[in-house]
Amino acid sequence: LHTAYRRQRQMCIRDRLVMAAKDARVSDDKSKVLYECADLWFHSAVLLAQFDLTPQDVLNELARREGISGIEEKAARKAD
Repeated sequence: LHTAYRRQRQMCIRDRLVMAAKDARVSDDKSKVLYECADLWFHSAVLLAQFDLTPQDVLNELARREGISGIEEKAARKAD
């Protein structure tokens, strides 16, 4: 797919994540959080498919990171 389209899709995912976080913070209405998370999962699945990745690839990455702090994980990315 065209690079601009991919960038737009990635921005959409980020925006959905931000909306879900705001809804969680300001509202006790769980349905709003659920709605935004469903959109986030949908757009994430589309993005994964565009790169020939699967939800299992994400689970494998999460398993790889288990027990590693966010600071350690970020430092390791910079070293690569």
